[in-house]
Amino acid sequence: MPKKTMKKFGFYKKLGMTRFFNEKGITLSATVLELDKATIVKKTNTGALVAYAPKNKINKIIAGQIKPIKEKFSKIIEIQSQENLEAGKTLSIDFEKGSKVNAMSVSKGKGFQGVIKRHSFSRGPETHGSQHHRAPGSIGSAFPQRVVKGKKMPGQMGGHRNTTKGLLVIDVDIEKNLIVVKGSVAGPNKTRVMLYQ
Repeated sequence: MPKKTMKKFGFYKKLGMTRFFNEKGITLSATVLELDKATIVKKTNTGALVAYAPKNKINKIIAGQIKPIKEKFSKIIEIQSQENLEAGKTLSIDFEKGSKVNAMSVSKGKGFQGVIKRHSFSRGPETHGSQHHRAPGSIGSAFPQRVVKGKKMPGQMGGHRNTTKGLLVIDVDIEKNLIVVKGSVAGPNKTRVMLYQ
C-alpha cells in the first residue's frame, strides 16, 4: 500500500482499453474501469480494512466472528486514509471528471524470461560458428570476483505491483459504475485496480 495517506480512494476492475474522443475530436487511448464493490469491515488507527467477500462473510467480519486476514493486494486490504471511515460502508465512485488519480495494480505475469525479452538486450550473430545467440554474456570480472548486485539477468518477469501516477479522468458514469482514465493501467483485463489521490 502507498505510504502516503490518501484523501480519496476506490477499488475497480479493469474492463479493457478503448479509444476516446475529446471535445476537439482528438483520439485518446483510454482504460475503462468498473467499480468493484468493496466494504469497510474494520477501523484502524491510521485508516481501515477493506474487504472483498460475500455479504454474509462481511457481516461476520464486522461482528468479530471471523478474524480478517490481510493478504497481498487480495481480499483484505489495509488503507491509510484521512476520511471518517465507518464499518459497513460500501465504497462508491469518489472522483470527478478532469481530476488526476494514481492507479495501483499488479502487472501481467510473463513467467521466467531471458535477458533479451526482460531487459531488451541485443542478440549475437547466428552464423559463422558463433556460440553466442541469446546468451546474457559475461556476468562478472576479475574484481570484485562476484556478481554485482542489480546485475541484469534472466528471471521472473511481470507479476509485480505497479503504480501509474497522474492519470487524467476523462469520463465518469455513475449509473453504470464506470470510470474512464487516459492512458494505460498495468495488468490484464479483470484485474483489480486501486485508484487514489
